[in-house]
Amino acid sequence: MTALELQASKQSLIESILSIDDVDTIEKVKRYLSRLRKTTHTTSQGPLVMTDSEFRETVIQATKDFRDGGKCYSQEDMRNIADI
Repeated sequence: MTALELQASKQSLIESILSIDDVDTIEKVKRYLSRLRKTTHTTSQGPLVMTDSEFRETVIQATKDFRDGGKCYSQEDMRNIADI
């Protein structure tokens, strides 16, 4: 992404935030941005970077967990985890 594209993307995000009229939504955006910034500053590669073998192992384990009826999250659980 070029510097000009990055600046345009930032401006678009700012305009989207400025269009929010709900206090609860603003608070959620603030919390999410705070968490996102903490994650970005503490990890150099980002939270979802993994090798092909790590990815395959994760998928295999998730499939086993699902079949065994464990470690499954509902949509509501995921919202609570993401705090959105």
